[in-house]
Amino acid sequence: MTIICAVLGLAAGHAVRRLTPWLASVRHEGPVFRLPWVELVGGLAFGLCAATVGWPWCVFALLLLAVTSTDFLCKLIPDRVIIPGTIVGVLFSASRPHQINAFLGQGAWAQDNGFLVALMGAGVGFGLFELVRRVMGKAVGMEVMGMGDSMLLLMSGAFLGPKMIVLSLVPSLAAGLALGIPYTRIAKTPHLPFGPALALGSFVTLLAGQRILDAWVDFAVWTQTAPPAVTMGAAIGLLVVAVGLMLRVRKRRADYTKQIEDEYDQLEDR
Repeated sequence: MTIICAVLGLAAGHAVRRLTPWLASVRHEGPVFRLPWVELVGGLAFGLCAATVGWPWCVFALLLLAVTSTDFLCKLIPDRVIIPGTIVGVLFSASRPHQINAFLGQGAWAQDNGFLVALMGAGVGFGLFELVRRVMGKAVGMEVMGMGDSMLLLMSGAFLGPKMIVLSLVPSLAAGLALGIPYTRIAKTPHLPFGPALALGSFVTLLAGQRILDAWVDFAVWTQTAPPAVTMGAAIGLLVVAVGLMLRVRKRRADYTKQIEDEYDQLEDR
């Protein structure tokens, strides 16, 4: 079954590649991407779903792949994916409450309340990230993430539930840092599409949510047992890095805003 799903994932990835301009409502001449990474990621994602959590979750993987493709192409997460995807997520969770409770660890209350889990997950995902987005925007004096990122967490939360959608921010932020540094250097733009990192974080949480949670608990225990100087030094170091990044963005926000506006003007022309 894993091999069959992997082959189907290749085909699904090719369909996403072809449909990406339509999903993003842009005209695009020639190949959407030079390398067949959409097909390869689709095959890998479908195969991993079949081998770990079950082939029905390939639906979620397909939606995340569509979001990733459109965001990389034109820095846009389209409602054409998010709104139907959220509806599918609610129906999916409502029809499979026992499986969701088994490996996503929502708790005993979720065993017969898949519909409630989906609604709570969607609300928590959207509300939490929208709060983060607005606070960061105020801190640096410019919009650093778009509403589409919050909408993506709305859709993912409908599939994953409230507990795991919060946990997904851990691998999402890690992926954002790992992808952001080389992307901004290669593309020579301050505008990193964060949707792919959020999609990857949601997918990783789907496959290994309990392991991530266990690692987080182990880290919390370590911070309590480690020498105070070590934990204090690490906390101060992270705070200095965060403040330094915010000050850098605030200092150059006029240039960044102009670059981002120019990019979107080019997209509107397409």
